[in-house]
Amino acid sequence: MGPPQTGRKTDSARVRAKVAAKVRAKTKIDEMCAGEARAALAAQFVPPGAAVLEVAGGGAWLQRRLPQGCAYQSVKFDAPLPVSAAKADIVVMLDVLERVADPDALLAELVRTPRPLVISYRPRDLAESDDAKRANNRLGFYDLARLFDRHGLRIECNSPLADGEVMLRLTPAEKLPPLSGASIAVVAGSDSFGERLGLQMLAALLPGEADVHYVSFETIKRASARYDLAIIGAGTGLLQPLHSDSVIDLVSRSRAAIGIFGTQRRGLIVRPALERLIGRLDTWYVRDEDDLLLYGRGCRNAVHLGDWLIGQFPLSSASETEPLTIGAAALRDMALDRAIESIRRHASVLATDRAALLCALTAAGTAAYREEPDERLPGLAGEFRGLLLDIFGRGYPEGEPFLVDRDAVRRYRSRVLANVAALRQRIAALLTQQAAAAAA
Repeated sequence: MGPPQTGRKTDSARVRAKVAAKVRAKTKIDEMCAGEARAALAAQFVPPGAAVLEVAGGGAWLQRRLPQGCAYQSVKFDAPLPVSAAKADIVVMLDVLERVADPDALLAELVRTPRPLVISYRPRDLAESDDAKRANNRLGFYDLARLFDRHGLRIECNSPLADGEVMLRLTPAEKLPPLSGASIAVVAGSDSFGERLGLQMLAALLPGEADVHYVSFETIKRASARYDLAIIGAGTGLLQPLHSDSVIDLVSRSRAAIGIFGTQRRGLIVRPALERLIGRLDTWYVRDEDDLLLYGRGCRNAVHLGDWLIGQFPLSSASETEPLTIGAAALRDMALDRAIESIRRHASVLATDRAALLCALTAAGTAAYREEPDERLPGLAGEFRGLLLDIFGRGYPEGEPFLVDRDAVRRYRSRVLANVAALRQRIAALLTQQAAAAAA
């Protein structure tokens, strides 16, 4: 027998040990590089000035990269959250969730305080390396999304990292009322400047998930058989065809109905028909106080709204001294933003359109109005007097410029916008009631 090969074996063991040490060192360097890259990306999801809670902090990598003004604290994922954690604006967990024995329990603890979460995770079905695919507690992306959903979280945005890892920003899911099936009919009658502005105002009040049908008196026969809510008018003067039998029939076929309108060309109004329409409404939101006195006296369902078109016109000061004369014919062919900007530039405006006068009152120093003639009823008063009485407490002679009381306009605008806010709440309440009734 030859001598033992102790030295050779020892040398081989040393080589293997050195190789293993190099592999461990490289792995550690790779992990550090990955950790720093992960933290750098996570910091991009954090707003300046936020109070940040990091669960299982990663070697202060995140803390060094946070935006200006951020406060930082960390806690181990297997420890109870400190009391101070409730004040955190955002929670960050990097390379943690896949190593937690009970992810549901951890998330349940974190969502006690509603706030965004920034999480890195490598879903099993996105991982590229075999080691990543075999890692403990590795969920597929679908199961991961279901986990978040169970805890009332939704994925707001995401960004890829290496080897299938993704950075996710989670936010508490909004709990919307069950209005997705709500159907609304909006019945309006013209393409005037004021009517277009009114439809724009109305669109801002209606829930985005509702199914809205815009109906005119020409198309009303093609309306659906039944609606959850019918809205008659868009805040302007109601034309005579819009209190006809077909409109009243649509209101009767709707689960709820409101009116948002004033009156115009009163000599053409068939009073019994208008009163019949008003009687079928849950609420009539009246444009001018004189509308309320003439047609809503004694009606418990009539509420003075004011001219809500003023919400389209912020208060400002006109810059051009050249007088402007503007009427319905010119406005009909102009884009809304261009028309508003044109009127509000002039310090002196004569308007033959009510909405144009209202627009002018928020910027001009002097204003005047002139009634547009009606071939059917010569000399018939229009819509200006009620507006002026509501704002200034008095009327002004037709065609004569008057100084605009800006404080009166400001007070009127404030009152009307408060009424519009109440109208928004009323619409939401009616639709919620209808949804609850349908689900019962």
